[in-house]
Amino acid sequence: MKAILEFNLPEDEDYFEVARYAYSYRHALSEFSLWLREQRKYTDMTEDQNRYFRKIEDKFWELMGEEGLDHLF
Repeated sequence: MKAILEFNLPEDEDYFEVARYAYSYRHALSEFSLWLREQRKYTDMTEDQNRYFRKIEDKFWELMGEEGLDHLF
C-alpha cells in the first residue's frame, strides 16, 4: 500500500510542516506521557504532588482522546 500527500506550497506550508514532523510530534508526546507516569510511579512525592501529576496525566489523555489520538501509544 502506498499513500501520497500533496500540498499546494506555499499556501499549505503549515499543513506540510505538521505532516512532515508528525512522527516527531508523536514521539515527543509518547515520551512526555511516559515521563509523567514514571514521575508518579517512581519518584518519592507527597500524596498532593502525586494527585497533581495524575491530574496532568488525566488531562493529557483527555485531550488526546478528544483529538482521536489516544490509540497511538
